[in-house]
Amino acid sequence: MAAGEREWKMFVADMVRFYERVIANSSNTQKSSFVADPILYDATIWNIVKIGEAAVKVPEEVRTQFPEIRWQQIIGMRNQLIHGYFSSRDDIIWQTITNDIPELLDNLNELSKRINDG
Repeated sequence: MAAGEREWKMFVADMVRFYERVIANSSNTQKSSFVADPILYDATIWNIVKIGEAAVKVPEEVRTQFPEIRWQQIIGMRNQLIHGYFSSRDDIIWQTITNDIPELLDNLNELSKRINDG
């Protein structure tokens, strides 16, 4: 199934799954060991990129209905990691992982609940 054929709700489910991977991968580590582990670092970055890519696929009218989810920040992080990877800073990535992602996951879980409740 091509991305254009997928319903937007599936992209929200993808975002939740990718956020959960980021949290699981980083939950028992410190910033220094995270940055020093290329496999963990790259896997985490890739999941953050996929989160942003999925967010782009959620229609603007849906994003407008759920302003508590910082859609532009999510998409902006994806763009920074893809297009500005030489200027990506480890402290900002770590802050995103430890501070922003847990809150965003809570908000996306609430959105998913609303979707499932109809």
